[in-house]
Amino acid sequence: MKHRLRRLHRFSVDIDYKLGSYWADHDWKAGDSEDSTARKAYEALLRVSLLQPTSDKFQDFADKVKQRSLEDYNYTISEGEEVNFVIGAFYDGVYLLGMALNETLWEGGDIRDGLSITTRMWNRSFLGITGHVRIDDNGDRDADYSILDLDPITGKFEVVGHYNGLHKHYAPVPGKKIHWPGGREGPPPDIPRCGFMDNSPDCRNHEAYMMILYGSFAFGVFLAFTSTIICVAYKHMKTAADLNNMSWRIRPEEVHLEVGRTFGSKLGLQKLSEGYRSDRVIPHHRETGDVKDLPKSGRPRIIQDKKIDIVLSMEENPQSTSTQVASENKVSQTTVLRILRKENYYPYKFQLVQEFNEDDPDLRLQFCETMMNLCQTIPNLHQQILFFQ
Repeated sequence: MKHRLRRLHRFSVDIDYKLGSYWADHDWKAGDSEDSTARKAYEALLRVSLLQPTSDKFQDFADKVKQRSLEDYNYTISEGEEVNFVIGAFYDGVYLLGMALNETLWEGGDIRDGLSITTRMWNRSFLGITGHVRIDDNGDRDADYSILDLDPITGKFEVVGHYNGLHKHYAPVPGKKIHWPGGREGPPPDIPRCGFMDNSPDCRNHEAYMMILYGSFAFGVFLAFTSTIICVAYKHMKTAADLNNMSWRIRPEEVHLEVGRTFGSKLGLQKLSEGYRSDRVIPHHRETGDVKDLPKSGRPRIIQDKKIDIVLSMEENPQSTSTQVASENKVSQTTVLRILRKENYYPYKFQLVQEFNEDDPDLRLQFCETMMNLCQTIPNLHQQILFFQ
């Protein structure tokens, strides 16, 4: 179908001579599955037909034509069918030839001189059956035409305007309008934007631009999708690597039980200073009453002694408050808290050796099971445990 090959915002022009039902109907309706498709295509079609005469003279001529058709040729022109304009034009043509022959004979010319006879038929006018007949200097008739448009509601072609060939004038029919395709309110341009064959350089440049635009958009989508896949894969690999990292696990030999206390260390597996190891300081203090011979770290003795005294106080009496320890050692409570914090002791907080990642539930469960087993065998484990290497 034509509308499948052409965009419907264009329109086509059909020259219709109205040869009658004898030559078949050239309408869109054929009674098959393609009717709706053909009707859509015909909506983009304008028909140009010869103006059908409506004078009484032509009606008398039409009645005689119908009668002669039946009598001489046994052909019946159906009821409601108009006598074709071509028949009247043929009659006027014979009449014009007769006038040229009469003039030739009147002037003593040769009726076998075809050029002379046809020349007499040019550039003249007369009143014929079909109306005012004018032949120009090329031998062509300045005919009148009707413009027909398909009404999208009724599905029939209706006359929407007339063109007068003699005066070169178009006159629309009152109350009728052309239904332009594509929802237009007016006629399309004389020359389509892309040319009649879609070969305009402007359209080619536009098509190239659109191809680049669509290509860039598609590439951007592909790049974003690829980047997302790479990021997800990298995160998955990193998570798997973190799960496989077993450095946080505590070996049984790294667990040491000390005197009951409510203070825990966040040192992890990092070794405590030899000068503050409770397994050495407390027994030595119990035996000698002081910490004289313990190794020193090189800091001023007063400060070191205060640190040791504060640590020992907390080791011997884990239930003591920071205020009590400050009073016993004649220092401020702020100093006690600062020393404890510096030595990684945090009151009233039971903490694990090392913080776990949020994405290692299996390892946490394994650690918790180990701690539960220890709690079943060792009473008051939560008051006695201290982690160090």
